[in-house]
Amino acid sequence: DKVERAHLHETVGRLLEELYEDRRQEIAVSLARHFEEAHILDKAIEYLRRAGERAMRLSAHEEAIQHFTRALHLLASLPDTPERARQELTLQILLGNVLLATKGYTAPEVGQCYTRAQVLYQQIGGASELFPVLHGLHRYHIARAEFLTSLNLAQQCLDLARGQSDPALLVAAHRMMGTSLYFLGEFTTALDHYEQGMALYEPGQHASYMLLSGQDEGVGCRGYATWALWVLGYPDQSLERSREAVALARKLSHPYSLAYALVLTAWVHQFRREPLVVEKLAEEDVAISAKHGFAFWLAFGILLRGWALVEQGRIETGLDQMRQGLDMAEAMGVGSGRPYCLGMLAQAYVKMGRIQEALTLLDKAIQLAEETGEACSLSDLCYLKGECLLALSDANQTAAEACFRRAIDIARQQPHRISELRAAKDLSRLLWRQGKGEEARQLLAPVYGWFSEGFDALDLKEAKALLDMLPAAGSTLG
Repeated sequence: DKVERAHLHETVGRLLEELYEDRRQEIAVSLARHFEEAHILDKAIEYLRRAGERAMRLSAHEEAIQHFTRALHLLASLPDTPERARQELTLQILLGNVLLATKGYTAPEVGQCYTRAQVLYQQIGGASELFPVLHGLHRYHIARAEFLTSLNLAQQCLDLARGQSDPALLVAAHRMMGTSLYFLGEFTTALDHYEQGMALYEPGQHASYMLLSGQDEGVGCRGYATWALWVLGYPDQSLERSREAVALARKLSHPYSLAYALVLTAWVHQFRREPLVVEKLAEEDVAISAKHGFAFWLAFGILLRGWALVEQGRIETGLDQMRQGLDMAEAMGVGSGRPYCLGMLAQAYVKMGRIQEALTLLDKAIQLAEETGEACSLSDLCYLKGECLLALSDANQTAAEACFRRAIDIARQQPHRISELRAAKDLSRLLWRQGKGEEARQLLAPVYGWFSEGFDALDLKEAKALLDMLPAAGSTLG
């Protein structure tokens, strides 16, 4: 009968607890089932949470979602007490983190989890509960290209972490600050936060990050620092950090953190215009992300792989994959990085001779960057528009020059050293064609002369080659 069966499940559950006293996590699913059948719901919920946490550490996210969802279902049948609210808050945060990985950062389910978590926090609040709520909301808003909102959330997290003097939380908060500032074009301050995060990071904090966000923040600090170092004009240091990010992720044997590192590193090689390296990194990311259901990293892996194919001459196949990756990101509601991605697509159209379509895309991308405040890609988009105008017609020289000069002005304010170099190179080439060789040299020489490393990077090689071709001071184009 039911009473006897419940009693039997309780007996088995308690016996298993004794037998596996130090290894209960390993059999948490069985323990949860026995205690649920025994109607001892508090224990069933506890073991479902533990089973979900174990699944998260193994990047078994679909399994984790099942455990956390079941725990929340059981919890709803218990009396409404502060303790129940506390348990629900923990479960909503954990579920939100797993949904971020599988459904994407901006999925409605993710927003629902963190909105509910905010309500619960306001009921029972404590600093330890607030940090993960704000952390999840930061990821949600930054992916939606709501950068000022995300910066405000990151600052709140940094203040909380400083108040608690918790190194693991400080690393996460510095990474959050850096990422928001990077997208807003505040590259120097962003790098400062990444470096503070790296200095505080210890691999022993990894378990804390698995419960906080499901990704290793040491990997994140290094991965995003590669972007900041690149734009600030330190290509060699950027590569070194990217190698560290991937090596750390491999050492941790954590698939989600590895997909994270591979995509961040692939982007750096895309910035460097190195399609063979990008293809290799993107292939590995796509394999991992497809296997584990990491929707966000899968979308960008496919996009990057497509770009690499376009650059290698497989334009139709590559363009299809770029569009597929962009469509996947758009379906998830991802807005951050979209202007830059549209710029990549525009460059592919130029290769196909579809220059008017490329210009339309670039105008859309520039408008989007201005509307969202995504300043990190604005100078790139401006010089690309100038290149497109020249490709369309030689009669567009004045308009193209205005684009190049705007790109240089934006890049100097930030500073975005690589974008400044590219725009200066484009404008110098145009000036030289117009017979203004001395002006071209005066523009490009100091920009190139600023660099102290990275001379094997394609951008610096091209700038050097152009400088070598430009006439010496005092001469003009014959």
